[in-house]
Amino acid sequence: MAVTLQDIANRLNVSKMTVSRVLSNRNSGAVTEKTRNLILETAHKMGYVPNYAARSLATGRTYTIGLWLPAFNPYYTKIANCIERLVNAAGYEMVVSHLGMNANADLDSTPLPQIAVDGVILADRGLTIANKAFVSKRLEFVPCVSVGGILNKDMNDIDYVKIDIYTGMRRSVRHIIDIGCHRVALMGPKTANYDIGESRQSAYLDEIKDSDLIPEFITDEDSSLKSGVESVKKYISENGRPDGICCFTDVAAISCCKALRDMDIQVPEDVAVMGFDGTEEAEYFNPTLSTVEQPIEEMCDCAWQFLQNRIAEPALPVQQKILEPLLVVRESTGH
Repeated sequence: MAVTLQDIANRLNVSKMTVSRVLSNRNSGAVTEKTRNLILETAHKMGYVPNYAARSLATGRTYTIGLWLPAFNPYYTKIANCIERLVNAAGYEMVVSHLGMNANADLDSTPLPQIAVDGVILADRGLTIANKAFVSKRLEFVPCVSVGGILNKDMNDIDYVKIDIYTGMRRSVRHIIDIGCHRVALMGPKTANYDIGESRQSAYLDEIKDSDLIPEFITDEDSSLKSGVESVKKYISENGRPDGICCFTDVAAISCCKALRDMDIQVPEDVAVMGFDGTEEAEYFNPTLSTVEQPIEEMCDCAWQFLQNRIAEPALPVQQKILEPLLVVRESTGH
């Protein structure tokens, strides 16, 4: 027979409400640390398994959070891990759904998850669809918080935590120019038809223009490592070698360095390479990659707090925050 909250309460001679508060991580601050630890230890020893169906019936909540991602790569994996850690600590489960990167797709044909959730966190792709009309039509007013690098002009009434991608890319290009590069190329996807791409590209073009340089674009066909390597080789074979390359992502920078190595071109002696995102791979790649590090931990912490606030009080004023990325200089630009 399954162990119940009452069974644990009887074993410890405490109230069922106290056990419930501790095990659901709800208002457990009123319980002493000694009692809390004793309840957790006893529940574990007795083999207690939460009855989520019963809890949902009692509270009217699913205790499940949706995370919508545009892609699965090191950057979005880091976001997923961070969000999952936060929601689990608060007694929630997380369901991840993949929406793709095409912001121009017909919203009515966009496949969306059918699992009932208490709230949704939308990463990057989500910001292009998180508007009142869409939320009311497709999400039935489920609380949403958007995170990442996109900020549309009509986002004034949406909860979001935005990273200032434009400023980050300008710093990246400025760094490459400051170390003496005169041919600075941007390596990005075949069609930057989503707002993140446009922010990076706009920042690159503005910095290049202010420096009286000529823009160059290395087109990455499908943003895979293999495609990135082939794109860099093809570009250099046809156009000669830039002395600096700013990449859309750390993954693109890794493929760029691989292509240069295959062509016996030294990084950073011959070509300086900049990544973008600040993934763990950038720190441990050889050479270590200079990058623009996005404050993912802070972004996720803030987004989860915003979502909890919105779930608890749907009529709260709009919650919004903008975070700045950090330029990290390493071996790939001569550090």
